[in-house]
Amino acid sequence: VRAYWADGKPLADPETVAAIGASVGEDRAKLRAALDDAAVKQRFIEAGNAILAKGIFGSPQMVFRGELYWGTDRLDQLKAALAKAA
Repeated sequence: VRAYWADGKPLADPETVAAIGASVGEDRAKLRAALDDAAVKQRFIEAGNAILAKGIFGSPQMVFRGELYWGTDRLDQLKAALAKAA
């Protein structure tokens, strides 16, 4: 999320995604290969459809206990809800 919203990185570019993954310890070559894998792409499509079916329409948007938290300005509310539930 930060790479796109804060840093303006083009997340549609597989090389950018691989570099982001590598920066947090992922194997760059494996990640890059997965980004080109048709089965992986199909799983992303299916996950996207499931997300839309739940009413999620933007990013970042999180769901906790059935409540939608949309936008970076709602992260504090989500954090409070998580703390209250703990």
